[in-house]
Amino acid sequence: MSIPVWTECVLVGLYSVIIFIVIDCFFSFVKRRNFPHNREEYGGTILFLTGFFKHFMGWIFSLQSLYCNYGNACVRTTGDDKIYWADETFIIPESILEGVLYVTVGWLLFSLSFPLGINKLFWWKWTILFVSGVIIHFLAEWMGIHGLYCKYKCI
Repeated sequence: MSIPVWTECVLVGLYSVIIFIVIDCFFSFVKRRNFPHNREEYGGTILFLTGFFKHFMGWIFSLQSLYCNYGNACVRTTGDDKIYWADETFIIPESILEGVLYVTVGWLLFSLSFPLGINKLFWWKWTILFVSGVIIHFLAEWMGIHGLYCKYKCI
């Protein structure tokens, strides 16, 4: 049984928001000492860290193995009872790549939010992170990247 693609996208968006909230709270707790103070540097750093830790913590918590067994692309490609295989030499570059993707998509959405006035809403940052996660997951699914992931990473 596979999870529908849009359900996966929503779950990834929610997971992105949770990671963002944890990172933002951590930096608020340490009063952002030795951390970028202007909005552009802070926004780019938070976006990168959200993407990076989303992927890295997925490995720590075995969420990729869950995707190998129930993800739409993996059920179509590899079948059941698979685990995600990666070691530190693969997970760090993959996490860096995901961080860069979050910066790219997130900055595009951030730049659109100001003319639309969305940035005045309390939850606008969470919305940007949610939509970034949805877009990145959907594009990876649509472009066949998840199919390759399932073929080479799920054993």
